[in-house]
Amino acid sequence: MLRSRISALPALPVLRALPALAALIAPAFTLGCLTPSQNRQDALVRITHEYNDGLRWGRYRDVTPHLAAEEAQRFLARTGVLADDFEMADDEIASITFLDGGLRADVTVDFTWYNQRRSLMRRTLVAQDWRFREGRWICATQRRLRGDRFPLIPEPIAEAAAPRSP
Repeated sequence: MLRSRISALPALPVLRALPALAALIAPAFTLGCLTPSQNRQDALVRITHEYNDGLRWGRYRDVTPHLAAEEAQRFLARTGVLADDFEMADDEIASITFLDGGLRADVTVDFTWYNQRRSLMRRTLVAQDWRFREGRWICATQRRLRGDRFPLIPEPIAEAAAPRSP
């Protein structure tokens, strides 16, 4: 008798809303299942933006934690030589390619900048090699791919051409 009375009750609104509620909750549980590699990759995307924006806005003390200690000292020395002549106009991350299971990444950045004395806009495409070491991302190397020589990136010293013997 009781059973027939319960089945005769109208369906509760909460029960009708369960499928919609489950659809909203499921993605939240999925986000908690990110792998360490995905977390590292997400962190690098954020860090490369912070790093290159730090270059753009002259916040060099925010940049140095992402460099090896020796390179951070050399970098700060390079920035000190620039004085007020160097001005960044823009930076844009063109690409990020993850390698070695997400422990390494090649990042390409497009910088637009100028020398205030010459008032000429310049553009440089830079390749950055990022590596995940000791629980953090480090910009291991940077090099100019094309465009104008970029004052914040060291250029390799060209070897003097050896005289040829006749």
